[in-house]
Amino acid sequence: MWTWCSICRNSMHTSAKIPKWWQNLKTIDFDQLAALPDYLEDNKADIDAWVNKLLFLDDSYKQRQDIRKKGRRTKRNRVYNQ
Repeated sequence: MWTWCSICRNSMHTSAKIPKWWQNLKTIDFDQLAALPDYLEDNKADIDAWVNKLLFLDDSYKQRQDIRKKGRRTKRNRVYNQ
């Protein structure tokens, strides 16, 4: 996977495990991607908004799951403590 930072204008190649919930931004044309990140720079606002949306959605999902788990534990504890 290649990463690009618009602020420091550096790229880096790395290996990463992509989360199951990840979805690519559908408006990005993969045929336009090249060694020079001009295409990414031209679309960085849309890309950033999409990534933030995905991260927020995933974080919200995790929070809901944590709340449900805590609720289950609390209900179990009430049953055992009565």
